Amino acid sequence: VAHNALGHLPISLGHLPRLEVLVAHHNQLALIHESLGSAATLRRLELSHNALEELPETLAQLQALEYLDLSHNPLSAFPVALLWLSRLHTLHLAHTPLTSLPFELVALPHLRVLDVRGTALPADLLHAFSAKRPDWTIYT
Repeated sequence: VAHNALGHLPISLGHLPRLEVLVAHHNQLALIHESLGSAATLRRLELSHNALEELPETLAQLQALEYLDLSHNPLSAFPVALLWLSRLHTLHLAHTPLTSLPFELVALPHLRVLDVRGTALPADLLHAFSAKRPDWTIYT
């Protein structure tokens, strides 16, 4: 559904029992319905280049999610629900207005790639992440 100027996604997406990949980048999404948190088999979620300022807390239920791209969105704050995504290995937050990230990110056991290019995140925070998780690749 990428590149379709969509303003919203169908609520029914969260109820598709075999949905593993959702590519919805380059749209006009300003809101993700909380029902997406019910997509228990979702492994890859690409939402870059939209108008998302926040995400629903129900995304914490996406326990199969491994890859998440939120780049190029006007996120007003880090979505705390992401701290519960224990299988997440890649997180793209590039070119968002984020100025802080919770240090609890280091507790995500499978996270290996953090893309924060084009953000105003403080260098000392990124150094602290690198020191705590030398196994991470951080793109700045």
